[in-house]
Amino acid sequence: MNLPTEVQYLPLYHFQLSRPEKVRWFINADQPDALTLIKSSSLRKFLNKADAVLATQQITWELHPLTEQEYLNWLPYYRQKMSELKFEPLARESWYAEKISQGKIVEGIFFHQLINGVKSMIGSGVFVIEPQKRASFAYKASEHLNLSNEAFSSLGVIIDYIFLKEMLGRRLPQISAGKSGNAFGVFETYGYPVYKLRLGYEPQVAEDSPLVPWAPVNEGGAAMFYALNQNQQLGLYFFHPAGLKLELEHKHYASVNHPFYECEYDLSLLKRSSQECV
Repeated sequence: MNLPTEVQYLPLYHFQLSRPEKVRWFINADQPDALTLIKSSSLRKFLNKADAVLATQQITWELHPLTEQEYLNWLPYYRQKMSELKFEPLARESWYAEKISQGKIVEGIFFHQLINGVKSMIGSGVFVIEPQKRASFAYKASEHLNLSNEAFSSLGVIIDYIFLKEMLGRRLPQISAGKSGNAFGVFETYGYPVYKLRLGYEPQVAEDSPLVPWAPVNEGGAAMFYALNQNQQLGLYFFHPAGLKLELEHKHYASVNHPFYECEYDLSLLKRSSQECV
């Protein structure tokens, strides 16, 4: 089997599917308790004692509206963390002013740890509040810290949990974990949708996302993405070459409203550019 050695493209018209290039992650804001939304029992167990874990590690946090200067002062930390992860830094200097001009409020959550008597920032998140409407997580940057020996015990998951808990307390109609690219295994990991689903989020087609008749595949010839079928139903699809077996637990990828489908395809269908898929 000659697998692709670079990103190629799978035409989706063969399967009567269309792929949004981005999805937005929403949560049921009617629930008063963040823990009840968490799908994973091991994750609930860890987050139930998050306050005690932070106190033991001498970690404190604060959440407040940001001035433009505070946002600009945070950008170098964010860019440093993105560089360490080899991620493209998406936050821009002009982003804050753009959100404020739209009548939105920019807030931040910051985590500090006492290290050798010095208070150092170890984690952060920046989000947008649309008054009486929605809270949307925009950017997150933190140290890679596992705070216990349990599964899902990173500082990053605590940042996400506290954001969710605080926003539920404000009774906003919508809470969003932001938008993501919709090509898992290519631009995001296969575990990315599992993580979001375990936190209780559900995907929707992002409001500004075009629908395209193709999907990028990785060097192994695989592609995972949310797509709309002919009935406009959104599902998570995992395409891989016929004969190639990957061990994925379907139960972790399916949700109540969005089923998971594993599909085989023939490598001869691949194109070298997305333009060839139209």
